[in-house]
Amino acid sequence: MANKNIGLGTITIIAIALIIGITLLSTVSNKTNEITSLQTETNESFTPINGTGVVLTNVDVASISAIRNSTNEAQTVNVDYTLNATNAITMINNETGTWYADYSYRADDYVTNSTTRSITTLILLFGALAVLAVSLLPALGLMDMDFLKKK
Repeated sequence: MANKNIGLGTITIIAIALIIGITLLSTVSNKTNEITSLQTETNESFTPINGTGVVLTNVDVASISAIRNSTNEAQTVNVDYTLNATNAITMINNETGTWYADYSYRADDYVTNSTTRSITTLILLFGALAVLAVSLLPALGLMDMDFLKKK
C-alpha cells in the first residue's frame, strides 16, 4: 500500500476518538472493577455495647481478615467475637471501647455469577481494542478515511 499523507480531518477524528474513548474506558473500568471484585475496608471503627451485635457499614461482608482492639491486639473468631448472618459482630466477653475491623465485602451491585463477571471484563477489553483500532488504523494508513472527503 502506498504511503499516504494524513489530513487534518483524519488527525482531528483520531484525537476526538482517543479523548472520548479513554474517558469512557476510564469510567467503565472503575465501575467494572467495583461490580466484579470484592472491595476492602480497613480499620473501620465500631463500639460494641454490652455484648450486642454491631453491624458493619458494608452489609454484604465476604470475609473478615482481622478484628483488633484499641491497643491493636488481634482477636480470635468464636473466642473473642462472633459474626452472625446479618454481618453483626458480637463481642463474646462484653468488651467495650473502640474496636477496628478489616474485611472484604461485595458492593451493592456486585455480580455474583462468575460467567457474567468474566464477560463484563471482556467487554472492557474489546472496548479498549476498538479505541485502539479507531485511533491507530487511520494513522498507519491501514484504514481509508476517504469517505470523509466531499465529492
